Amino acid sequence: MAIQVPAPEIAAQLEAPTPAMLHEKLVQWVFGELRDRPAELRDRLLFLDLGQHGLEGLPDRLWELTDLEELHLEKNHLKELPDNIKLFKNLTILYLHGNDLETLPAEVGELGHLESLDVSDNPDFKIPLQHLLQLRQLKMLRLHNLHLGEVPEDILKWLLNLEVLGLNGNQLVDLPIYIVRLNKLKELHLRNNNFSSLPPHVCSLAALTTLDLEGNKLHDLPNEIVQLVNLQEVYLKNNFFHHLPVQLCALGNIAVLELQGNHVKEVPPDICRLAKLREVNFSGNKIEKLPKEVGALVNLEVLYAKSNFLKTLPKAFGRLQRLRYVDLAQNRFEVMPVPLCMLGNLAILAMDDNNLYHVPKEVANLRKLKELGLSGNVFEEFPEAICNLPSLEKLFLGQDHGQQLTAVPSAISKLTSLQDLCLEYNALTTLPASISQLPKLSRLSCHDNYLQKLPDSICELKGLQYLYLHNNPLSTLPSDFDFLTTLKELRIDADKFTYPPADVCRIGFLGIREFMLMEKRKILCSIKLQAWWKGMMVRKGLGRYAALKPKKGKKGKKGKKGKGSAKGKKGKK
Repeated sequence: MAIQVPAPEIAAQLEAPTPAMLHEKLVQWVFGELRDRPAELRDRLLFLDLGQHGLEGLPDRLWELTDLEELHLEKNHLKELPDNIKLFKNLTILYLHGNDLETLPAEVGELGHLESLDVSDNPDFKIPLQHLLQLRQLKMLRLHNLHLGEVPEDILKWLLNLEVLGLNGNQLVDLPIYIVRLNKLKELHLRNNNFSSLPPHVCSLAALTTLDLEGNKLHDLPNEIVQLVNLQEVYLKNNFFHHLPVQLCALGNIAVLELQGNHVKEVPPDICRLAKLREVNFSGNKIEKLPKEVGALVNLEVLYAKSNFLKTLPKAFGRLQRLRYVDLAQNRFEVMPVPLCMLGNLAILAMDDNNLYHVPKEVANLRKLKELGLSGNVFEEFPEAICNLPSLEKLFLGQDHGQQLTAVPSAISKLTSLQDLCLEYNALTTLPASISQLPKLSRLSCHDNYLQKLPDSICELKGLQYLYLHNNPLSTLPSDFDFLTTLKELRIDADKFTYPPADVCRIGFLGIREFMLMEKRKILCSIKLQAWWKGMMVRKGLGRYAALKPKKGKKGKKGKKGKGSAKGKKGKK
C-alpha cells in the first residue's frame, strides 16, 4: 500500500504553520489514512512520500511503519537523519536530496536491502564512506551537486551492483581507474563537471546504455568509445565539439543523440549508420547543410536543428516518414522546403525566425500537422496555403521582428480544428468576419496591431477563453460582446475606450459583460414602453391615430334595430 502526502493541502489547513504543527498534522493525516484503509492493508504501508513539506525533523510515529520499502524525504530542511532509520529493514528506496544533511548515521549501513539512495543537493554533505560501503545491494547512487573534486575510489571498488551512478554538478576532471569494476553500470551521469576529455577506461563499461557528458569542456571522444556497443543515449550538449565525433556513428544502438550548443559545422555522411536513431538535437551549432545520407534515418521521430545556418534540406529528407517533431527555427530558409512537406506524420513544425517569404502548396500534404510556427519571417502577405491544414490546432504568425501582415484571408475559416491563433505584432486593421467559423478557437492573440474595430461575428466564438487586444487603436467593442460567456482573460487598453466606457473596461470582462447586459435591458424596456404607448394612443384615437378610433353613431343604429326586432318577435309570441 502507498501513501503520498499532499504537502500544499496540509500546509493550507494551518495558519502560519510551525515545524511542530506540521509534524502533528502529518501524523494525523498519515495515520488517519491508514485507519481508513481495509484491515488487511493497514499494517502493510510500503510507500510513503513526505517530500517538500518543509520538515526540520521527522514525526516519532513514523518509525511504527516498519514495513516501508520506499521513503521520500527530499526537499525538506532536514539537518540529520535519525538513528531509527535502521528500523526500516525492508527499505529499498531512500530519497534524501535537497535537504541540509551533513552526513548519514552509521545505522544507514544496516539497511541491507537498500537499492536506491539519493543524497544530492545537500550543500555541506560529507560522504560517510564507512557506512555507505555496507550497502552492497545498491543499484542506484546519486551524488549530484556535492562539490566533489574526485570520486572516492572505495565506492567504485565495493559497490559492484551499481547500475546508475549520478555525479552531475561537481568539480570532477577525471575518474578513477576502478570504475571498470562496475561491470553492471548502465547509466553514468557526469553533466556539468570539468572534464576536458573522457577517461578511456570509461569505455570499458560494456553494459553502459546512457552516457551524459553535457556541460563539460570536451573537444572530442576517445576512439575506445566504439567499445560501448550497448550505448543508446548520448548527451554532449554545451561542450566544445567542432564536429560530430565520427566514432559515435559506429554505435548502431544509439537512439538519442544530444549535440546542442557546440560548434559543429557539418554532419558526417556516416550518420546514416545510426539506423535506430529516434531523436537528435543539433540546435545551436553552425551547420550549413544536412547530408543526403540523413534520409537513411528512417526511425527518426524528433529533430532539433534550431539556430544553425541551414538554407535547404536534401530531397532524401522526405523519406523520414516517422518524423513527428521538427524544429528548424532561427535558420536561413527563404522558402519552406518541399521535402519537408512530404512528411505525412509530422505533428509539430517550427520555422520561426527564418527569412521565409513563401509556403508551397505542397504544405497541404501535412494532414496531421497540429502546430505550426512561422513567426518572425518576411511574408508580404498571409501564406494562404496553410489554410489547407485540416488538423492544425496552433498557428503562430506573430511578426515581432519580421515583415508585418496587413490582412488575414477569409479562407482561414477552413482551419476548423484551430484552437490557438497568434497574430500579434502585425499591421492588421481588421479581422475577417469568417473568423466566427473557427468553432474550437480558445485563444486569439492580436495585440500590437492597428485594429480599429472588431467584426460582430467574433461574438459567435462560443469557446473563446483568452483574447489579447492590447496595443491597438480600438475604442469600442461589438454590442454582443457579452455572448462570449467562456472568456477567462481579456486584455485591452481600457483608457482608450468609449464603448463600453473606460471606467467599465478597467473592471475587466465581467464588468463589461454586466454593462452590456444592462444596456440591453434598457433597450428592451424602451421598446416595451414604446409599444405600450403606441397601443394606448391607438385605443384612444389620440394624435395621428385618431382616424383609427371606432365611430359610435353607426354602432348605435345597429343596436336599436336589433333590439326592436327582438321585442317584435316576443310580442307576437
